[in-house]
Amino acid sequence: MDKKLIIFSLMTSILLFSLLGLSSGSDQCEYGVEIGDKCGGGYVFHIEGEGDDDIWIAEDLHPDPIVNWYNTKFHCGNLENEGYRDWFTPNIDELGIMCEDLYNKEYGDLQDSYYWSSTEHSSQNNRALRIAMDDECQFDSKKKSSSQRVRCIRSDSYSDLHLTTDINLWGSGEINIDSEQDEYRPLDEVTLTAEAEEGYNFMEWSGDCSGTSNTCTLTMDSHKSVTANFESEPIDPDRCQDSSQTIMRLSHETNAHGEVWDGNSDYPIEICYNEIFGVWGLGDHQGNTILWLSDNTDAHASIDQSSEYNVPVRYGDLECSLKNSCEGDERCVVALSGETNAHIEGCDEGNYGNKLCCTGLRLERAYWQDLTGNLIDEASINDKVQLVVEGVGFEDEEFNFEVIEKGGGIFARDRRIAETSSVGYTRMRMDKEGEYYFTATLVDDEDISFDSRDVEGPNGILEVKEPEDSTSPSAEILNPNENDKFKVGTEISFEQTSYDPDDPIKITWDFGDGESKTRKNCQINNCNVTYAYSEGGRKRVTMTVKEMGRDKEIVKDVGISIYDEGMDLYPIISKPESRLFEGRSVEFSANESYIANCTTYSCPAGESCYDVEDLECYQLDKDKIGEEYDFWFEWQFFSEGMGDIDVKKGSWNESYYEVVEFTKSFPSFGEHFAQLRLGLEEF
Repeated sequence: MDKKLIIFSLMTSILLFSLLGLSSGSDQCEYGVEIGDKCGGGYVFHIEGEGDDDIWIAEDLHPDPIVNWYNTKFHCGNLENEGYRDWFTPNIDELGIMCEDLYNKEYGDLQDSYYWSSTEHSSQNNRALRIAMDDECQFDSKKKSSSQRVRCIRSDSYSDLHLTTDINLWGSGEINIDSEQDEYRPLDEVTLTAEAEEGYNFMEWSGDCSGTSNTCTLTMDSHKSVTANFESEPIDPDRCQDSSQTIMRLSHETNAHGEVWDGNSDYPIEICYNEIFGVWGLGDHQGNTILWLSDNTDAHASIDQSSEYNVPVRYGDLECSLKNSCEGDERCVVALSGETNAHIEGCDEGNYGNKLCCTGLRLERAYWQDLTGNLIDEASINDKVQLVVEGVGFEDEEFNFEVIEKGGGIFARDRRIAETSSVGYTRMRMDKEGEYYFTATLVDDEDISFDSRDVEGPNGILEVKEPEDSTSPSAEILNPNENDKFKVGTEISFEQTSYDPDDPIKITWDFGDGESKTRKNCQINNCNVTYAYSEGGRKRVTMTVKEMGRDKEIVKDVGISIYDEGMDLYPIISKPESRLFEGRSVEFSANESYIANCTTYSCPAGESCYDVEDLECYQLDKDKIGEEYDFWFEWQFFSEGMGDIDVKKGSWNESYYEVVEFTKSFPSFGEHFAQLRLGLEEF
């Protein structure tokens, strides 16, 4: 009887590593290398193409061994050099190019000797081709049992290039990238567009872009770093820009009655926070009380509250007192004819000697932090650090930050809007050794400034040291948990805690069904996401946390099960539990894989059901189901960048120790993938 396909499921993949071999080293060739240059574990002897290129590299271990032809494959296949283990014996064409472009140009330290190729003789099975390293580069054949030199080679491509972007004036705009990627191939073209937020203007590019046009196109022929510089639209200090800046109103310039900021008489003289303090006020008319009026309008004023003076004038975090003259950071808001039952005038009139002196925004501390908020006084070169100021009344205010090298000049400048009413900060990458301090100055009032050297304790001076020592990100998935169950269509919250003390990070969530979401600047922004699956089955969710600007990353994953009404298969690779191995043999197990049937009705008699929201689900007996169905397992094993796929397929009942629990040996070290598919077919 023909088999009938009931269910087909393609699900789980797992990444394996070997402790004894790496598929790539640390010196991958960069765009622009030439014949004879050293990278990728040896000497470059051939380059094809431009951006998506093929680079041939001859290893640089010396002296070249003398072996028979049969041992060349073993020697090259087991060679490790500078972290690379993907070496092989060159064929006759590759060996000829090596002779012409390395030996004849005196690169690579090749000997005046014969070298084996991997190419066998076309008609004599016991012979293989070789080349004499001389001016002619001629080939002939030799018995495979004879001994010649061998030089192993590998094929590589240019290392990926990174594009780092930054905004000078936080919250003022953004950079949009037409084809944003984590990494770019050489000669990729990337167009960046700077878009200003309301209240700001784009000024110019700096770094690898230049000019005042808000669009910049880059050709990725090296790592690129670009900054978009914005500036705020100027505040006019001579008027209240809107009612949020109005502290109170006066009927006349002097000998005036007063009214609250929104009084119905609409007195013509406005007392404006931004005019007095030179910065944009918080607009908080329920803040501190600075004066008492006898009524909402047409009122006399008093410093103290009484039964006659019980209408408060309030604004933000102003702290005020009545003096003959204002001192230091104090600013005169109004002048009074006396302490009570007083007429009012503007401070510039000069007729009343009682000044209402107030302090608004002020700086209290300035110090250095890492990106997790810890106080620091030293950093490694190329670390990104935070420059922090604390005080009062910062919200929406702009500060000019200047980093100064001790004994030198200005190292860097930046402008930022404060994050809260009490804290403002900016971030800078410190790419030069030295000792540094910084100043923070209010953009609209240069008299309000602070120097980090004035801080008590060591955190006002930052020492930047060699060598570069980037700390890897740390990350954990908080939700969902391993083996959590959800119904199709349920909005699932994917939550994490991640940090990196010396680099901004971005997080990519891969939901295991071909969909993913990426979030950036995750120490500042919320990088938790939500997602709903449209199909049931087993999902392996991976979270990749990667540095922005450097290359370190960490990957975490969690397996969850998505249920729908009807029958679904849930492939689970329970072994290997580790992803790091010595040797080439790995134990695999899929014995925790299962088949579930779900219904919206009550649980069938005799079954042990569990609830998944409004579904009643139970697992089918895998041994019994094998009597009626072919419950089959199909494994696919492959290596990154390799075209060949090794397939193992069999059933639960007939091939248990071949496809459910088994040991597999891999032909080479490096990264390997295992993918499991399940199927159920009626006999």
